[in-house]
Amino acid sequence: MKMNMQILVVAVLVLVVVVFFVTRNRETTQDFTQLVMPAQLDPQTGVNTNGLFDLRLEAAGSRQIEVIKALRTMTNLGLKETKDLMDSAPVQILSGATSADAERAKQALVAAGATVKVLPQGSR
Repeated sequence: MKMNMQILVVAVLVLVVVVFFVTRNRETTQDFTQLVMPAQLDPQTGVNTNGLFDLRLEAAGSRQIEVIKALRTMTNLGLKETKDLMDSAPVQILSGATSADAERAKQALVAAGATVKVLPQGSR
């Protein structure tokens, strides 16, 4: 009887943990469809109609340490990966960002001394 009770308690604990993680995963899962969808271009004008933008780092400038700091806050990359990203300019930093997010990132990078461009998503 005591063994059955212990098994029951363990089974209930496992069930509670599983339910916790499944519920937590549903709450924290983000919808990334906006980030991977191709740009929706107006066939007549060729202008981006989905309101999403890409941010491209054109040049790091002379204040590279500040640019690395700004890039690390945007990308959550390690120091070496961020430096390699910066050194490979021109390179795309953000893809599928909203206008406000792209402008905030641009301002942070320009303040750090970088040259950047905000482009409609999908343009080269």
